[in-house]
Amino acid sequence: MSLIILTNNAIYEENKQSIHLQSSVGNNIPNYQTKELSQFEINTFDFYPKKYPFIQFKGQPTPIYNCHGFTFASKRTNIYTRDIRSILREDSYIQIARDNILPGDIVLYVANDGSGDIPHTGMLIQIDKTIKPEILYILGKWGKYKEVIHPALVCEYDNCNLEFWRNNHGFVKAE
Repeated sequence: MSLIILTNNAIYEENKQSIHLQSSVGNNIPNYQTKELSQFEINTFDFYPKKYPFIQFKGQPTPIYNCHGFTFASKRTNIYTRDIRSILREDSYIQIARDNILPGDIVLYVANDGSGDIPHTGMLIQIDKTIKPEILYILGKWGKYKEVIHPALVCEYDNCNLEFWRNNHGFVKAE
């Protein structure tokens, strides 16, 4: 059990390290790093390749970052689910209609229970249009496990609605 401390617009958890992470407007993004893997977590790692034998798993398991840290913090830390909407707003992301998505866009898996919870995020890396319906391939990370390349709807988060977002850090052309 961790002790959670709120201080100076940042959350720190006892026994967990935090890095300095800010949105593009300068607000702190609460985060944590951990190096701990429980024996239970290690034992569950065999589950994923057995359940998803056709999915590509990349690298080694690591608790240093989660899917949100993969998507928004360059694989450096874990980001809390509750902060994703703030990151999208403060970092100038815009929501993209499904018909306009491109590789490199961000995918949010939004719980369809009305809570608005975002249990998973990842990056769209490929759109296979050779079959209908087309298959979207996502690069992300599953919890403390490995990075994963998977079809968008073949994952532990398949009971969610998908939202697509694109960073809109464009430069304004001087007139």
